[in-house]
Amino acid sequence: MHPARIGVVIPTTLRAQLLAPADISRLNELGAVSWTDAAEHLSVKEAIELLADCSIGLGSWGTPSPDAQLLEGCPHLRLWVHAAGSVKRMFGPHLEGRNLVIASCAPAIAEDVAEITLAQLIIGLKRTLENAAANRTGLTPKPTNSRTLASATVGVIGASHVGRRVIRNLLPFGPRILLYDPFTSAEQAGKSAPSTLPTCSSCAPGATP
Repeated sequence: MHPARIGVVIPTTLRAQLLAPADISRLNELGAVSWTDAAEHLSVKEAIELLADCSIGLGSWGTPSPDAQLLEGCPHLRLWVHAAGSVKRMFGPHLEGRNLVIASCAPAIAEDVAEITLAQLIIGLKRTLENAAANRTGLTPKPTNSRTLASATVGVIGASHVGRRVIRNLLPFGPRILLYDPFTSAEQAGKSAPSTLPTCSSCAPGATP
């Protein structure tokens, strides 16, 4: 059996942030890997040249992805791994008749994204940055519009990997949580089982917040 041909279109600067040397070594053991040496993102034409004979492509934020132009130039692609979150923009009529699997790293990065979302909500509600800027000119009182999460209403659009974790991380703080997701029923949104969503108020279609 011939080793899989893998093409990585992630530029070196971004690759250094995403892949540890051990990750690169493991990937090299999986097949014949072609790595871009470019420090900046490749054009679609350059990506096609690198991926032309590959069955597996690996991209990330800002890189070329399996759109109609790239797939036309890369007939052997059977798997695309997106080393980032959402892949919805990659789907469309150009995939009809193509035996292509698109994989996302959303589950792997969801908790990190949810944690920074929670941090930003706390900082924003407390007006921490505004207070810090004001204190540079002298001691100032706490901003009058400072709030806590416990007194806030937080809207979450989409029960995605990140959305579910944001809700879970918010629950201990006690805010009112409104969820909108056309693919999630009010009943599903109200369940607290680990495999579904934590308990929350729902703005899903047909539900009343």
